[in-house]
Amino acid sequence: VWRVGGPGSSESGAGLATSWLLHLGETPARWERLPDAPGSTVTAMVDYDPTRRLGYFVARNGALHRYDFDAGVWERVIGPQPALAEPDPALTFRIDPARRLALFVGPRCGYGPRAAGVYKGAPCDFIHVISLDDLNAGAQRLTFTGATDFLRVQGPGLAKHPSGLWYGWAGQNEVWTMDLDAKVLVKLPAGPLRVPDGGAINKGVYGRWAFDAGRGVFFGIAHVDWDAVRFTPPGRP
Repeated sequence: VWRVGGPGSSESGAGLATSWLLHLGETPARWERLPDAPGSTVTAMVDYDPTRRLGYFVARNGALHRYDFDAGVWERVIGPQPALAEPDPALTFRIDPARRLALFVGPRCGYGPRAAGVYKGAPCDFIHVISLDDLNAGAQRLTFTGATDFLRVQGPGLAKHPSGLWYGWAGQNEVWTMDLDAKVLVKLPAGPLRVPDGGAINKGVYGRWAFDAGRGVFFGIAHVDWDAVRFTPPGRP
């Protein structure tokens, strides 16, 4: 498990630049301190490309940095991107290794009037992407059709399925699929999951949503006081 940044224990809420690796394959599990990131952040703007053993981190100013786990060094691959600077409400950052894309998903159209529940952003139909093969192009918009209400979610859960589809979760009883090739979002039928009442549902899922390849299911945690959830994706034709 690779960890970068976070709010730490400071009362100011300022972000950290520390980077750690948790070796879960050892008994007992062992923490290893890595070189500090070249910037700080509070939100979950970090992801890993397992095919190339490279980690990616987005600093508060929107600059994209890369960590080489073999060489143990950081490198800035693209300068500050105003469209990606640490926002509130928060984005979720993910790497698609096959498509060589960095994805930034979340409400970039602002807050909606009298917004309620988890869908607290204004109507929005795009995400930002950075092509890792064309960094000079900077952050670009990718416009979607379909169930674009997912793009209003603060800190949405987002994880890739082996089929190539991305699955999104907002902490409630609905799951979306995101097809990056067709640029279509689909909301799957709501499940029986009971969601507790309260304002915490607005806080976002961030990185607490992942695909377990061994079991073929997704696992998620929306809030520290709630149960973890399991979602089995439907079979694709």
